[in-house]
Amino acid sequence: MKWMGTVLLPTLALICGCGATDGIDGSQDVENLGSVEQASTAFNRFAVGVVPIDARSCAPDKLVTLYTDDEDDNNESDSTGWDLPQTIRRSVRHNTNRGGTTWNFCKVDGQNFFSLTKFASKTHYFYATLKLGIECPNGSIERERDVDGEHDDNRDAITGPAAPNFVANGEASLFFCLFGPSTTKMTAFPDLEMQYAVFHDYDLDQPDLFMSKKWVYSDDEDFHNFDFNRDDDPTFDAIVGGVHNTMYDLARVQ
Repeated sequence: MKWMGTVLLPTLALICGCGATDGIDGSQDVENLGSVEQASTAFNRFAVGVVPIDARSCAPDKLVTLYTDDEDDNNESDSTGWDLPQTIRRSVRHNTNRGGTTWNFCKVDGQNFFSLTKFASKTHYFYATLKLGIECPNGSIERERDVDGEHDDNRDAITGPAAPNFVANGEASLFFCLFGPSTTKMTAFPDLEMQYAVFHDYDLDQPDLFMSKKWVYSDDEDFHNFDFNRDDDPTFDAIVGGVHNTMYDLARVQ
């Protein structure tokens, strides 16, 4: 509830009326407090995570950091820069000797995000955010990816307001909100006063709303790997998926 504290304190100062003699009996205070509490409740109920281009642009109490401990032996985790048109996805990746993959997400109000299309056939308009609330907002649907990390001395870690996402026993369980077709749609991504990205299929056509593209490949555990997406959804699999390793596709939108 730290976030509520930073909002409620200045609000209380405004409605206190300290030094005034207008005889307010306090009923208005209760009403105003209720509206603030409702707003904060809605925020946490429908919150989503976007990928800030610069993690410093996200308020510290909204920043979620995730580290997946990738395969130790002959690790081939890799990623591209931000490109458009996108580069050809490499079939043989560079051995970077990286021990893991680090993500930064910023917790934002998911009520500002909507579908980009009314048509199920226009999958190049589909996108996803990390789920950081109780429900996925505005008709988006929940999807889950389990990432099986290095089995030997696994160092998976997650910090910040990350629920429902978690790491345990060398596995990261990641929840997403997939924005597919809907009769209610938006024509532009919300201005969050920072540059950010969402998850979007790297290989499909790129509408103008997507400024540049990137993929991140995590070389997960090689031995008895249990990576899988819990939902049978080829559209989401093309955005975040893979059989024994995980490919994440991203699009910068602001």
